[in-house]
Amino acid sequence: MNKLVFSKRANTEILQSYLYYEEQQGGLGERFVNEVIVKAEQVKLFPKRYSSNKLPFRETMIKGFPFLIIYRYNSSTKYVFISSVFHSKRNPNKKYL
Repeated sequence: MNKLVFSKRANTEILQSYLYYEEQQGGLGERFVNEVIVKAEQVKLFPKRYSSNKLPFRETMIKGFPFLIIYRYNSSTKYVFISSVFHSKRNPNKKYL
């Protein structure tokens, strides 16, 4: 079974986005976090399913929000490392930092 690990950067991005969406509309931040969790679980189950635009990173969209989950998968250790929950309007050059 694969293991899922979120980077400090990804956790910060999730928290900041949660707070922003909750400020916009009550419950929207919760919906955002739930969608992140759903997609992260899909990535955990099928880590090779999603596109790889820049190796070793892969990415997938979060349903209903303009965010990508950026991750790496190590098949020997079975770790899925989520490096970023990246807003698609940000500078794409910062996506894989």
